Amino acid sequence: MADKDAFTRGLTGKMLTYALGRGLERFDRPVVKRIAQTVAAENYRFSSLVLQIVNSLPFQNTRIAKPVTAEPAVLTAGKL
Repeated sequence: MADKDAFTRGLTGKMLTYALGRGLERFDRPVVKRIAQTVAAENYRFSSLVLQIVNSLPFQNTRIAKPVTAEPAVLTAGKL
């Protein structure tokens, strides 16, 4: 059973990292632990993991960065 719990915590951390688009910080550890415990209580269902991540506070507070628009380079005669 310990291996299942360790695997669940590891998978939760990896999935949350991907979902957030950033590495996990120290303050994310309690979230990972809580999600892993909930997934274990719900018979280790993958759908439970996904729902817990989507409903987690870090995921809900993720900001979407505005795309950077580059000004087109204008070449003039004789200049590069």
